[in-house]
Amino acid sequence: MLLTILDMIGTIAFATSGALAAIRHRMDLSGAIVLAFIVGNGGGTIRDMLLERPVFWFHQHNYIYVAVATGLITFLIAYFVPKTQHHRAKEFEWSLILSDTIGLAAFTIIGINITLSLGYGILIAIIMGLLTAVGGGVIRDIMCREIPLIFHGQLYATPALLGAILYVTLLHYAPMS
Repeated sequence: MLLTILDMIGTIAFATSGALAAIRHRMDLSGAIVLAFIVGNGGGTIRDMLLERPVFWFHQHNYIYVAVATGLITFLIAYFVPKTQHHRAKEFEWSLILSDTIGLAAFTIIGINITLSLGYGILIAIIMGLLTAVGGGVIRDIMCREIPLIFHGQLYATPALLGAILYVTLLHYAPMS
């Protein structure tokens, strides 16, 4: 139950990140919804394909609904709340960083748990946790014609990697079952 809640929080966080990136790049409503869906579900999709398991949102449509609704709501809030252009840009940048941080943490844990539940070892679980966490953001940045955050200057993948190592260490020494 807790992991399902964490998964939805991550989906909402990354869908928000996708919609905010679309808004920042002056995309329309459909651009915001497409990016929200892709960023909210992209890392998990890549993970599932690599692990040769059914892609989660094919059979659990709530991930589609949540990402699309989040993209729509984010777009409407961004365009119908009166703000000056300068203030809006600063607020979106902060919101993008916050939603990315929440999504990274949530999806790192989700990716690790799914991989371990399939019987893979800790190294593969850490890699899949990291991929689940950063995959959607990389796709977002490529679709916005930017160099992905993971490849330059900002700490993006490093905190997810350190969190993954800490999480598997805690699982080893203090199992949560």
